[in-house]
Amino acid sequence: MKILSTLFLALTLLIFYSTTAYAQRPVRSTIFPHKETTDVSTETPTKKESTKRFTDTIAVGKGSKSAVTVDPENLPQEVDKAMKLFNNQQYADACDRFVQLAGTIKQDDPLLYEVQFMQSECASVNAQLEKAEKILIMLTTKKNVPPQIMERSLVRLGHVFCELGKSDQASKAFGRLQQEFPQSQYLQLANCESVK
Repeated sequence: MKILSTLFLALTLLIFYSTTAYAQRPVRSTIFPHKETTDVSTETPTKKESTKRFTDTIAVGKGSKSAVTVDPENLPQEVDKAMKLFNNQQYADACDRFVQLAGTIKQDDPLLYEVQFMQSECASVNAQLEKAEKILIMLTTKKNVPPQIMERSLVRLGHVFCELGKSDQASKAFGRLQQEFPQSQYLQLANCESVK
């Protein structure tokens, strides 16, 4: 009976701490696709609303010829819509929107950095790790990137390096995260084990 109650207590604590850790996790624990999600082609738009791909300094892919123009006054709402699509795992549509938004947002607008970060997330979920690496390196070497974007970019860059087998570069990215953001909520994810 004592063993049963000890087992029950241990199981209860395990469930409590694992759900607490999951609820506090601000970002996905992995940016890399499972086998079933790599079948989605980023080159092939799935709806009429699909738009032109990334038009900044890094080409991420081809887009639809039927791109819908974005009203510059509604950019924050458009970014929110794209984020909702991404969070609902509608990656093709979300990624197309992020590409369109990147070509629409002015270069000095801080919203552009958020969109570029999400483009790196799109590349990651579509198993285009080299593209994700290029975008994240671009973000982490630019000046005037908002701190919250820089923080997420550094941890994701480390994860991408881990998946590409570049553990030395991953350690440098994680080290920079710890140095520049010693109180970061992402420090617990700043290791290669968190993407396995």
